[in-house]
Amino acid sequence: FGARPLFEADLLVRVSSSAVNSATTPAGVLAGIDQLIPFIELPDLLVEDPAALDGVAIMAINVGARLGVTGTPVPVQATAAFAQMLRDMQVIVRGDGIELDRGLGSDVLGHPLNAVIWLARDLARQGAALQPGDLVSLGSFSRLLPPQPGLAVAVEYLGLPGNPVVTVNFRQDR
Repeated sequence: FGARPLFEADLLVRVSSSAVNSATTPAGVLAGIDQLIPFIELPDLLVEDPAALDGVAIMAINVGARLGVTGTPVPVQATAAFAQMLRDMQVIVRGDGIELDRGLGSDVLGHPLNAVIWLARDLARQGAALQPGDLVSLGSFSRLLPPQPGLAVAVEYLGLPGNPVVTVNFRQDR
C-alpha cells in the first residue's frame, strides 16, 4: 500500500460539539466528543530513513498518512472515571497472536486527549476550528512496525469498555 508501508496502533475520536475547541483538560474534551474509534494506522513514510526528515519534509509527505483500519466505535462517557480509564488503558499489538509491542494511554502527551487540546489550539491560531463529525487521530501507542505478507495483526485496547480489538490482515499483491 506504499513505498515504505508500516502500521501502528492509534485511536480516533469523533467530535460531537464545537465546545471541544475551548477544552483545556481531558474531561473538557470528553464533553465535546462522542466516540472513541479503535484504529490501526497504515502510514507510508516514503523514505528509507525517516530520521533524516525535517519538519518541512514531514509536512510535505503529510506525516506519512496513507490509510487506516477502524474498529467498532466505543461510546464516550463524559466522566472522570472514563478519562482515567483512557489514560490508563493498555494498547497491545499482536501479529499472528504474538505480542509485537504495547503502550499505555499516558504514552501520548501524558493523556491521549491532550492531543485534541493541542490540535484545537493550533487550529485556533490559524483561524480554524474542529467541527462536529471531524475525526481526530490521537497519535501512536506503539512503534511503527513493518507489515509482512500473510501477517494477521490485532490491536487490543485493554481497559476501555469491552476491551475492543481492531484487526487487519496483510496479503501479498497479486
